[in-house]
Amino acid sequence: DPITVLFHGSSGGSTVTGLTSTLTLLFGSVNGAGDYVFTYALTNTSDAALQPSSEVTAFGFDTNPNPDTTASSITSTAADPDDQLTNISSGSISNGTSVEICGTGGANCAGGGSTGPDVGETSGGQFILAFTGGDPGTVTLTNATVRYQSTGLDGQGSGIGTPTNPRVVPEPATWAMMLLGFGAVGYSLRRRRRTGISQLA
Repeated sequence: DPITVLFHGSSGGSTVTGLTSTLTLLFGSVNGAGDYVFTYALTNTSDAALQPSSEVTAFGFDTNPNPDTTASSITSTAADPDDQLTNISSGSISNGTSVEICGTGGANCAGGGSTGPDVGETSGGQFILAFTGGDPGTVTLTNATVRYQSTGLDGQGSGIGTPTNPRVVPEPATWAMMLLGFGAVGYSLRRRRRTGISQLA
């Protein structure tokens, strides 16, 4: 199932009204090189009346283990070049906040060229996490963050987005274990119910 993170914007520790976005990640596979392949959709859901020119120029997170940023990649299916995220980086995504890996429309996690989805638009595509030595077997994504630029009525501000529904994105092995666990619980309950019915008969 896809994991969707909802973000609200802030600047200097204060909430910026009307500045919001969502990031949806869907794990696809571990490829032959041991890289983790996701599809992503980054949508700028900001209020057009309050944030008419805002852009979401990067998204990122920390990973355990640490990713190989030089081998990781991002591609965009957005038709408008201004909405595309095409670079991988790491480091500061906004004042005092850093991430271990980010997909960005600029040269670094801080956005650079103000490229990313405008209000009401989505940038989507494929996001590949690579790790030194191949598939680590377990991957955890935390500290999800987005970068906003051209904020405010004058389009001169910037900000950071933090989750309104903070959660850790499970690694593929955890998703598989959860599915097996739910199946086992269902089977156990079904067997118990049948046993009870046969005893009544």
